[in-house]
Order: sequence, then C-alpha cells, then structure tokens
Amino acid sequence: MTRVLLGPATTRSELRDAHTRLAEGDGESATLVLDDGLHSTTPGQFSAWMQMVFTWGQDVIGRNLELTAATVERFQTRTSLSDVEVFAAILAESITSGGTDVTSDVQEAAREVLVQRDALTKHDGDGEGAMSSLLLAAHTFSNQTSPDLHARWEGKLGIEESARTLYHDIWPSGMPVRKPLLEFGEVTVRAGEHAYVTRRAGADGQFATLAARAPQIRGLALELATTVRQQPKPVREEVGELLFELVQNTEWHAVEQSGGRTGANCRALSFREYTFDADDLDAARLYDPPFATYARSILDKVREERGHPEVHQVTLGTITIVDSGVGLARSVAAALGEEDRLTRNTEISYLIRALSKHLRRRRFELGNIGLARVQLLLTNLSGYMTVHTGSVDILRNFVSKPFDTIDPSKPHAPAPALMMEWIPEDPDEFIAGPRLGTAITVAYPVEFGGDQ
Repeated sequence: MTRVLLGPATTRSELRDAHTRLAEGDGESATLVLDDGLHSTTPGQFSAWMQMVFTWGQDVIGRNLELTAATVERFQTRTSLSDVEVFAAILAESITSGGTDVTSDVQEAAREVLVQRDALTKHDGDGEGAMSSLLLAAHTFSNQTSPDLHARWEGKLGIEESARTLYHDIWPSGMPVRKPLLEFGEVTVRAGEHAYVTRRAGADGQFATLAARAPQIRGLALELATTVRQQPKPVREEVGELLFELVQNTEWHAVEQSGGRTGANCRALSFREYTFDADDLDAARLYDPPFATYARSILDKVREERGHPEVHQVTLGTITIVDSGVGLARSVAAALGEEDRLTRNTEISYLIRALSKHLRRRRFELGNIGLARVQLLLTNLSGYMTVHTGSVDILRNFVSKPFDTIDPSKPHAPAPALMMEWIPEDPDEFIAGPRLGTAITVAYPVEFGGDQ
C-alpha cells in the first residue's frame, strides 16, 4: 500500500517521489497523511499540495486519509479549514484519526464547507493572510457551477460572453465595446469621454466583480503600474480580463474530459496576498526558488530602476486555479488529433504549442489557456506565472523576460522561440512527477513597504 505524508516540511523531491509511487501503484490502496496546519509559504507550494490531493483522490476505492486530532476538531467546529483539507476529506473513502474512524463526521463537515465555497469565500484556513477561494466538484450536485463564474448561455450555465461582466467591466480597447446584454443585468455607464459595460447591482444594491475582489494594486505599486499606461480602463479591470481568460479557457480541459479514473473533476480558484521581506524570501526559497527570485527582482527593480531605495518589502497578489482534468498537454494533443503521440518526451512540445502566440485554433476546439493575452497583461503588471501540469513545471518571470508581441508589420516573421523562456534552469524545478490536472498561478505586485 502506498503511503504519502503531506505537511509544511514536505520537499519538492518528496512530492515528486510520492507522485511517482502513486502512478506505479496504478489504482492500489493509498493512504494520505495530512499534518495539521497546512499553511503555504508560496502559491507554488499551495498548488502542489492541491495537485497531490487530486492525484491521490482520483480513485473511488482504497483512498484512506489520516488526520491529526487537532484537524478533526477544526472540522467539527468548521473553523480554519484549508481547501487542501476540504478536498482531501471529500475525495477520501475512509478517514481515521488515532486509529478511530471519523469518516462520517469529517465528511459531513467537509460537504458543508464545500457548499459554502460554491461562491468566492474569505477564510483563514491557509494561515496568516486572508484567503478567498471558490471550490467546484463536478461529481456533486451543489458545486458543479458557481454563481460567481457561470451565467446562462444558449440554455446552459457557462463561462461565455454572458458571464464576462461577472469578472470585469468592459472598457474601451482595440475592439469596440459590445452592447450590454440587458437580460443579464448589464448596463452602459459613461465615465468622462468613455463608456463601459457593467452589471447592474442586484436587489440588495450590492454587486462586485471578481476583479474588484481579487488582490488590489495600491499605493506605490499602483503609481508605478500606471506610469506608462495609455488605456483609459482601471488597472483592476486588466486583472479581471486576465482572470476571465484563465477561468474560461481552463473550463474545457477541466470539465469536458475526465482527468482521473473517477471523473471527479475538482477545481479551485483562490486569491491570496503574500508579503515578503529579505528574511521571508529566504524561507520561501527553501521550497520555491523561482518565485523567491521573482519577488527579489521586483524589489530590485523598484529600488534601483524606479528610484525608491527605501522599499524593503513587497506584497504580491496571487491568483491560483487548480483542476483535476486531463492536464494542459493532453488537452492540446487531443484537440490536435495527436493524443497517441503524447509521451513524457513530447509533453513539453505540446505545452509550448499551448503557449504559442499565434496558434490558429478556436478556443473551444483547442482548450488551451489563452496565453497570448494573459502574457501581455502580466508583462504590463510586472507579473509572474507558473503552469504545473503532467510531469513538469514551467514558469516565466515577466520582469526579467517580458512578453514581446509579434510585429504586425511582419506577419510572416517566425515567432521567437518560447521553450527556453519557460523552462527553469534547475532540473529539480522542472521535473515534478506524474500529476493529475493543471495548476496555474499568476502573481503581481500590489503594495510596497518602506523604511519606517
């Protein structure tokens, strides 16, 4: 029987080994042992834990979960429960604590929390720093869709144009602003010389887009982000556009194709802010060196290039989307009719095709993640992005490697090579072991702290 320990001290190499053992077990019984207090130091650590739970929980039979007494008590009181703990309890066949079966009580509590997080919910289950998350589980009745993500489109709930203003207001851009869809409560609002489309407040007079609830850029970070901008729309609406692209385009490979043997297709969307000074970055580097390097590059840029030597602390807003679908590489290969060619040796080539700036496939045919638009927005925001899928991790620091659009005056010029822009230099940060689904994280600076 495979036994996997998941805790704050679990290293990347231990996770890689655990994924390999689960794959070699091929459906045999597996026990997941959760430490109490799974408080991540970086978004990469959080998404790695989620992917481990999804990979372990892909079978109906033989999935055993061991919890500490303190964790069971938190389930009983419904307090400070992390998304990792909730999904582990939902996917387990049996749950024990100190040799005692606690399956019934823990799963009842987990189902209640799952229903509560059908909409974006603030909680402190991930430790210091408030977190907002939204959980979906396609094999349940209550959490297949979310009122915060989905709107009716052609008779079905989906993430199409009818849902766009759940994510962000539609401001002028290179394309004309579409007319409001009145049946979805959209209206046109004038703001100076411009008009934008937004949602009308509900009966309670309150409505906030996901962009307004995502980590907000403020203070010096907002001043620096808007220094060279020409667009009339607020910066937060660019974050909303990024969010819409990611959630809409991950919908296909997370839902339409079963990732594991059960087809459970769990998904999680989370917002969180992480604050780092020099000591915090040293701690973050223990698990996630590339993310720590990115945070350091942000501090260096603000101090040296932007003339703010007093800055010693950065707060990064993060958006993480994790699913238990087939994985990004497999979804691309399947859409291209080449699934039989997908191996560990060809996996990276399909990921690079998903990253292509000019791949000529319609979104719902390909199921990639709209990365050209996302990369451009992250360059504007001095952002960072990771994609954890299949057996590899790819990432990009848009401070050191900004995204360059193809010159429209040279449409036949070959696109620049993308592979080396995304592959980590250290093989230990690239090879991660065979996992279920895809985890995408984007980060961007939201606040800087100076000397007191």
